[in-house]
Amino acid sequence: LDCDGDTILLCVDQTGAACHTGERTCFFQPFEFPSGADNG
Repeated sequence: LDCDGDTILLCVDQTGAACHTGERTCFFQPFEFPSGADNG
């Protein structure tokens, strides 16, 4: 579990897609901080 208890990380031997979009993972979207955001 993560620090606030809303995510669990598992190590698995995956076969096929895990995401409903057909991607291998649900974490495939690139993230960009908004202009002027403190990303430090």
